[in-house]
Amino acid sequence: MQRGAGPRLVLAVDYGTTSTGQVPRCRCQNPATNCCMLGVAYALADGLKERPAVTLSGWPGSEKSNGRRLKVPSRISYRQSRELPCDWGFRCQPASETYSWTKLLLGVQYSSEQGSDTNPLSDPILEGVMRMGILKLPDGKSAVEVIADFLRHINEYALTVLNESIANACQSIEGIDFWITVPATWSAEQRSLMRHAAQRAEFGSRAEDRVFFLSEPEAAMHAVAYLNGGELQTGDGVLVCDCGGGTVDAASFLVTESGSRPYFQRLSADIGMYGTDDA
Repeated sequence: MQRGAGPRLVLAVDYGTTSTGQVPRCRCQNPATNCCMLGVAYALADGLKERPAVTLSGWPGSEKSNGRRLKVPSRISYRQSRELPCDWGFRCQPASETYSWTKLLLGVQYSSEQGSDTNPLSDPILEGVMRMGILKLPDGKSAVEVIADFLRHINEYALTVLNESIANACQSIEGIDFWITVPATWSAEQRSLMRHAAQRAEFGSRAEDRVFFLSEPEAAMHAVAYLNGGELQTGDGVLVCDCGGGTVDAASFLVTESGSRPYFQRLSADIGMYGTDDA
């Protein structure tokens, strides 16, 4: 198959501190349509054709919960050997030792490696959480390795769903574009660590696949434009504040062209913080 001959598949992953996959609100009254659910989602990119985004649900182990679960807990547990993950997400057993909030530890790892005196988790609430043992790593494993182990499960499950749900389309696609969100507070070095984790998780492992990273507030702006584009007018300013489980990110945007899929440009640099704001 010649490159450029077919559509590309776009798979977006919002890896969060406490859970993976976010669900923006809209006026849709029928959640079964998936029109308003953007989390770990996929869509075909085929020129100018309109392709709806479909959100992954039915996460392994979520069968016992009520309703469809569009977010999966960002946690993992290991066997005694620590070599192979035992369970992840909803499959983690209450009695097992689980590792979560690892996303924040990637920032700690970067600061300690650089010998910085600034701790990105220097927040009284998060310090208390660390004393409770929630923010921790298995012996002999780095934050990059733990994140990679978790994301590998996300990747494998997503590809399994794709092969089952759009098998015919998968045969004709040129490749997969993976888009992964990162906090606005992260530096280039921290993004590099996240890229390393994504590579270990085999995102973009094929020659025809590509991996991209997008700040969380910019990803949120894309979601707003996708869900409510018809309400945005040229010249409108939009302030996005993404309050997540462990980070808060903000950015402002200007709508440069209105329509069902409006165009916009960023007015300010992304800003953000770990933990809580004294204000």
